[in-house]
Amino acid sequence: MSDYDEQTAFLRRMLLCDGSLESKDMHDRIARVQRERACVWKAMWTVIAIVLGCTALSQLDLFQSEPGIPLRFIWVVALAGAICLLAFGGVLVAYRARLNSLRDQCRQLIANVVESTLSMQRLSPSVDHHESLPPDR
Repeated sequence: MSDYDEQTAFLRRMLLCDGSLESKDMHDRIARVQRERACVWKAMWTVIAIVLGCTALSQLDLFQSEPGIPLRFIWVVALAGAICLLAFGGVLVAYRARLNSLRDQCRQLIANVVESTLSMQRLSPSVDHHESLPPDR
């Protein structure tokens, strides 16, 4: 797991400490973006495997002897795969930007929660623990 993913997981755990609806919504939005990003990565690896397979097939002697429709089909599939890889790369950049934005919003939300908790603690009267002890005889 990368540092980026560890930091995101930490932020998500921090959100769970606050029981507000806003924190739950933020947690769910981050989880959704991470799931969608993982799906794009899986699709990207699948396309890479297809493109590598097409490239390997195009190098076989079977297709070199008679350049016909099978070889053209393989190259069309490989070209389509390369175009898909570029598109998936763009989608991954967009998801990374979206996740960065959500992480910034998450940090701000956590800072607000901590700040309000600290201000509530400062405003509440402190408990004097010495008053609860019985007097010495």
